[in-house]
Amino acid sequence: MPRTTPPRPLDVEALFPELAAYRGTTTRLHPRPGRPGAADSSVGGPLLWPADEPWPVCTEPHGHARGRRPADIHRQRQILASAWLREPDSGPTGEERRLLERLRQEHRVEEAAAHGPLPLIGLAQLYRGDVPDLPSGPDGCDLIQVFWCPFDAHGPTGHGMLLDLRWRRSWEVTEVRTSPPRPQVVGFEGYVPEPCVLHPERVVTPSGGTSLPGGSGGTALRHREVSTDAHDGPSGAALRCRTRTS
Repeated sequence: MPRTTPPRPLDVEALFPELAAYRGTTTRLHPRPGRPGAADSSVGGPLLWPADEPWPVCTEPHGHARGRRPADIHRQRQILASAWLREPDSGPTGEERRLLERLRQEHRVEEAAAHGPLPLIGLAQLYRGDVPDLPSGPDGCDLIQVFWCPFDAHGPTGHGMLLDLRWRRSWEVTEVRTSPPRPQVVGFEGYVPEPCVLHPERVVTPSGGTSLPGGSGGTALRHREVSTDAHDGPSGAALRCRTRTS
């Protein structure tokens, strides 16, 4: 099903013609639940990962002995989605609420897993053919794969996120790993993605304030204020627009 961005309520370039020279493009992915394959760009879907290549693991030392089970998180989402679809505002039944409480419990993994390598979670993969604005990869790579650690335990604060990006040439993968290793528990349920197919859409976007020209012309453009006769809904209030650098 095609996904598109609604028309903008205001033509910025009509008000600021100078911005046309700084027009750019970006790709909106529009992820929606589905069943992507390894040959598809996706979020949370199977990755085109070679069967004979080691799966990425977190190399930074931090605790990962306790957390929520990914299977429990998926099950919780399924229950809630079904419950809210039954009738407007019906919500989970009493029995479902008790089950949800159990599914939200944290668990401790075995000693070996607690001190062993922690597999990263495959978050997304994007083929350059699907995403025109994706930068060219090194050495002709056409596929970028995104992994993350399921624990907030990184960076200077010790509470940050860790991302791992891998480029590859998709045509070189002849045998795909079908059962990648997965963490037994995660520190935060938001790190567990649901399989989503993508509906990429290329849209025109104006550059940010830092890309505007310098000098008096750029300064004037940044601070120009324009009042139009456009109306904002039934209130009929005049629409006032301003370009800002912040």
